[in-house]
Amino acid sequence: IRVGSDEGRDPNPLFSSTYYLSKNPEVRESGQNPLAHFLEAGADEMRNPCAIFDVLYYVTRNPDVLKSKTNPLEHYLTVGAKEGKNPNPLFHTGYYLSENPDVAESEMNPLAHYLEYGAKEGKNPNPLFHTGYYLSENPDVASSGVNPLAHYLEYGAEEGRDPNPLFSSLYYLKSNPDVIKMGMNPLAHYIEIGGTERRDPGPLFDTAYYLEQNPDVAASEMNPLQHYLLVGAKEGKDPNPFIKSFPFRPLISVIFCLHDIKEIALDERIRSVLTQIYDHFELVLIDDGNKHEGIQSILLDYEKKDQRVRVAVFDERQGHAISANKGISISAGEFMLFLNGSDLKYNALYEYVDLLNQNPEADLIFSDHDSDINGYRIVDYVRPDLLLTMDYFVGRSILFRKSIIDAIGGLNKEHEGPYDYH
Repeated sequence: IRVGSDEGRDPNPLFSSTYYLSKNPEVRESGQNPLAHFLEAGADEMRNPCAIFDVLYYVTRNPDVLKSKTNPLEHYLTVGAKEGKNPNPLFHTGYYLSENPDVAESEMNPLAHYLEYGAKEGKNPNPLFHTGYYLSENPDVASSGVNPLAHYLEYGAEEGRDPNPLFSSLYYLKSNPDVIKMGMNPLAHYIEIGGTERRDPGPLFDTAYYLEQNPDVAASEMNPLQHYLLVGAKEGKDPNPFIKSFPFRPLISVIFCLHDIKEIALDERIRSVLTQIYDHFELVLIDDGNKHEGIQSILLDYEKKDQRVRVAVFDERQGHAISANKGISISAGEFMLFLNGSDLKYNALYEYVDLLNQNPEADLIFSDHDSDINGYRIVDYVRPDLLLTMDYFVGRSILFRKSIIDAIGGLNKEHEGPYDYH
């Protein structure tokens, strides 16, 4: 009380002294202890104790708390979380506990767990906010150490950052000016209102089309985008009518050779493939002697649960050529794509197939990404020519016709140098 608050120390996981004082400079100027102010006046004035506990939201949805004059944060910490109440529109207590039974068994407050451990472990606060995706798409947020959900609520939505591959914050706000007038977070609006009103979360997910094609989803009243991300993509359902309009729909084998990757990065990378909006693909996972504990069991679990996944395992590292050739040998696709170094954009396969339909004789399609850690362009030129002129240049994501690789007998181990250099 006398020293800790001045040093920015916090009295509990859900009260941030620094946050409270930054949002309420008059409290800082008065010299009053921030927690004392919150308990005496702040909560009644609907001031938030941290970025992801919304006092107004909590008491509006739990009027009994307001009537009883119980401090809302105290109520959530002692009673509300156990009753499955949500501290903000984007943290779903029941969902978090059901997805993380170890947290439920520990009886630790779920929001506190997400703040202290869950976000770092890639756990999601609701089905439509993908923690790993948000951090991989926003390296500045990842490097800052700011909680990703807190960032999205405070800044990300207004800055046009997206919570999952198929929800576009900017698209949703531009398409729904009433949401801007309401001052409501776009994802929160879609979850609570927009989905039932058949509003589209982004340009590549047609809500009305999806519900018309899947009347069981409409009858279930489950959010349509949530259904697609959790179930529909795996079942091969289309998120929009455009995909079926392609005359040419080749099977694409995405080959991912795991040389040295940890669990959190692995899960997000696999998910980036399994949630592709173009659904005619298979994912071939090759464990090239990965030494991180539990990786092999994760791969086999994916193979068991999803018929689009194939797995092969080497007990000892073989190198990229041998592991990639193994992937090629068990793949069934007409085209192949090696997943190198980063996640696959949600529309990547869709864009490849769109180009193939425009250029049906193409044997190779090149793509690249060029930005610094803050997302700004570094150089202003396209680099497909470098792919053919410099032997150290591998390319970020390249689609091959499988027959080309078969014709030369697969990849040559003697030429692994460029890949290792990259």
